[in-house]
Amino acid sequence: TPYGLTIKWPDGWAGRQLITQSSLATFYINPTAAYKIGPLRIGAGFQLVRGTIELKQDIRFGDQIGTADLGAGAWGAGGNVGLQLEAIKQYLSFGVQYRSAVKLNFKDGKAHFGNVPAALSGAIHDQTVESSVVLPDQLTMGVATHPVKKLVIDFDAVWIQWSHFRSIELTFPNDASGSLNKSLGKNWHDTVNFHLG
Repeated sequence: TPYGLTIKWPDGWAGRQLITQSSLATFYINPTAAYKIGPLRIGAGFQLVRGTIELKQDIRFGDQIGTADLGAGAWGAGGNVGLQLEAIKQYLSFGVQYRSAVKLNFKDGKAHFGNVPAALSGAIHDQTVESSVVLPDQLTMGVATHPVKKLVIDFDAVWIQWSHFRSIELTFPNDASGSLNKSLGKNWHDTVNFHLG
């Protein structure tokens, strides 16, 4: 489960008409095969990914406050590959690993609206919602040394292509007016993390 997020804001907070709760959960099934050729180890795998998403917010209808609860699940696929080279046996090794981006197309989403004024119930009612999310590419490079028999020291650099995550587009295919469609801008940037262990 490499990517996930759950955030819930307190009741009555100032941005409740933007969001009151959001969650994204991902579950990776990753069968992998590996082979060793002398000092080189090669591995590759297939990623089958299940993702679920839920967004909640309040809606203001004049003096009346309604609610929206959007939820969906989707499957996606990708791959990963890794190489490890034992440059100096028992003393120094290098590794690199790539995990591909995975797109999750949420086509079976459900939108539930609560406390909607009767005058608006023709347009704002429970219906289908669609969205998509791209989980990022990830590249890891590392080096490890074994200075003594029972000690290993590793250093890793991990690049994650979060720039795939530009926005969350919510589309309501049964809303003829198009007034329910929404774009939630994110504009995230790529990151590099460093690990020493």
